[in-house]
Amino acid sequence: MDTKTPPAPAILERRPSIETEPKTLFDDEMNLAREAALKVINSKTKEEALKIFLEGLKPVGEVAVDQTWDLKPYSDVGA
Repeated sequence: MDTKTPPAPAILERRPSIETEPKTLFDDEMNLAREAALKVINSKTKEEALKIFLEGLKPVGEVAVDQTWDLKPYSDVGA
């Protein structure tokens, strides 16, 4: 008769939820980000600015876009 030893239970590693949450910016960091965004908006075309702001982001599903924005679909950015 062949009896198997059950596998050891998986060890759960607990991590603080703060590690999975987005980083919060301090006031001075937020101000620098605003200034940088304004510089991009004022010095680039609408399409170039959109490409810069979306660089590195991955879509997570359908996004509602105001049709008056006249923007290209995400898949066409950079094409």
